[in-house]
Amino acid sequence: MDNTLLQQLKDIHNPAPISWWPLAIGWYGVIFITLLVLGCLGFLLYRYRQKQKRQQLIFQQLTSIEEKLLLQDPTAVSDCSVLLRKIALLNFPRQDVAGLHGEAWLKFLDQTGKTQDFSHGCGRLLITVAYQQQWNDTATQLLPLIKRWMQQCLK
Repeated sequence: MDNTLLQQLKDIHNPAPISWWPLAIGWYGVIFITLLVLGCLGFLLYRYRQKQKRQQLIFQQLTSIEEKLLLQDPTAVSDCSVLLRKIALLNFPRQDVAGLHGEAWLKFLDQTGKTQDFSHGCGRLLITVAYQQQWNDTATQLLPLIKRWMQQCLK
């Protein structure tokens, strides 16, 4: 009787292998966090490259202005003013910059550049000589002032 009972037993079957799909809930969290981090890094890289392109264009324009100053081109001073305005609009709130002109513009440049050379020095050329068609010899002093202001603002 014992043999018949043993013969009725079936062999041991291994369970089916565990499937990788659907994933456990923790893996969905890992995937979400990874995608979020990659998205943030991609966005930061995009902004960094845009900033690098803007700075490269600014320095190309500055080189062009420097060449005009060396050639004593009277339009160089107005180009300096336009470049300063572009940089200010990129780096400061539009409502603080867009409406400024004359003495208020020079005071803004002094405050942001931590200097007094715009309102009390050669920076005054931006409002006095910018649209005249004659060359002013002190215009060559404007370029180092603009470079210092740019270094202060483009940190």
